[in-house]
Amino acid sequence: MDHSQKQAAILYIEPNRIFFYESTSGLLQLDLNSEIISDLEVIDKENFYNIFKTFIDSNGILPATTVVLISPSVSFERDFAPNEKLEADIQSFLESVPFENIVSRAIKMDKKTKVVSVNRDIIELIQEGLDRQKFQLAAAVPLSVLQETIPELSSNIDLKVILAKVDAIKQYSLLVEEEKRETLTAKKENPFKNKRLLILFGIFGLLLLILVSLILANVF
Repeated sequence: MDHSQKQAAILYIEPNRIFFYESTSGLLQLDLNSEIISDLEVIDKENFYNIFKTFIDSNGILPATTVVLISPSVSFERDFAPNEKLEADIQSFLESVPFENIVSRAIKMDKKTKVVSVNRDIIELIQEGLDRQKFQLAAAVPLSVLQETIPELSSNIDLKVILAKVDAIKQYSLLVEEEKRETLTAKKENPFKNKRLLILFGIFGLLLLILVSLILANVF
């Protein structure tokens, strides 16, 4: 299918709902319950694909070239001032993001670098949902970046303004080739999982010590 013939659309994602906006259908909302996404973790992919298909079909939405707009409540973000340890500081921040698979990007802005990180599973969930309905994902852009770069959005989320600037905002997408953009992606162990393992090892060691003490007490 020729994607160049498709109209443009915006899909704005929050932790428990998404908004879909394009010129003909206007603004539509789809709620996501905790059985689909909970605490920013993807729980049930097939459930999402099914309700997303129903949402698209029931509203008569035609396939569109879609920009996913990422709410600050879905992302982890931090601004960094220029310094000699910038790369190390960014890596330390990324290590603190509590997801095993993340997609992140460092975006140079006026007098600072903004780092945005999102659970990769959420982005891939949306991308697969769009693909199944013959939509094209053009970009995944943090709303916070647009609010700092587009004056009209500084105090109000106007999806009509964003839709009119689709081509311009693609430069801030998290979905870019690493060699072309300052994109940081990481696949790492969940730090909370590591902490749980350390606690379990500690408990096991303590129980083993008690067992050895009891055995020695009975022997002597």
